[in-house]
Amino acid sequence: MKKISIFAKDLAYAINSCNIIFRNVNFNYQEGDIICLLGSNGAGKSTLLKVCSNILEPTFGVYDIIEDNIVLQSNETKIKIVKWLPQNLARPENFKVNEFLTLDFSLQYNSVEEIKIECLKDLEISHLLFTDLDKLSGGEWKKVQLTRIWLTNSRIIFMDEPDSDLDVKNKYFLKEFCLEYARKNKAILFIITHDLNFAKSIANKICAIKNGLWIWNSEAEHFWSSNLKEKLYDIY
Repeated sequence: MKKISIFAKDLAYAINSCNIIFRNVNFNYQEGDIICLLGSNGAGKSTLLKVCSNILEPTFGVYDIIEDNIVLQSNETKIKIVKWLPQNLARPENFKVNEFLTLDFSLQYNSVEEIKIECLKDLEISHLLFTDLDKLSGGEWKKVQLTRIWLTNSRIIFMDEPDSDLDVKNKYFLKEFCLEYARKNKAILFIITHDLNFAKSIANKICAIKNGLWIWNSEAEHFWSSNLKEKLYDIY
């Protein structure tokens, strides 16, 4: 398996010269890292993940995906190894679960039965394969989206608040999913969350944005032992 990393130097994104969404982003994350990105609403977190997912082009700075010490240039290669889970993904109309799962052409499964076996083994949703998407609960829909990622074995996953609106059981499932996925695939998981307990249970790296400015990036234990939490959320 090729070694993977993502690197940013002085990364910034602006809509125009008067509307800078984020700036001064610097990081170097390696395979196996689970990073939680913290910050208040409107701080620029979602836009940063869209830039890192190659959905948006940065306005300034360098952002590279590196495979075996070679910077990837091909968009086709990037699409294969990078996946993006938005906060609120609309459910396609008139689709069943198995049809949604096989929309991704990078999947290597030849039949519904192969997918069913994989879902049963790892994600416990095989009983939902022929269910209409609009009949799923919120937690089930989130599991289906995660399943689609799981089946691709992508090496870099960006998730925008995947834990939002999940009950305790499904939030625990999400944590276990992420830990196992990063281990199994030697993957990088970059996650936006507002739940500090969730972040503490899963991340080995913590970074933070406040008012568009990149203010923190460290090993998780350094963040939790600091007083930045109060400053980040203006809690005094």
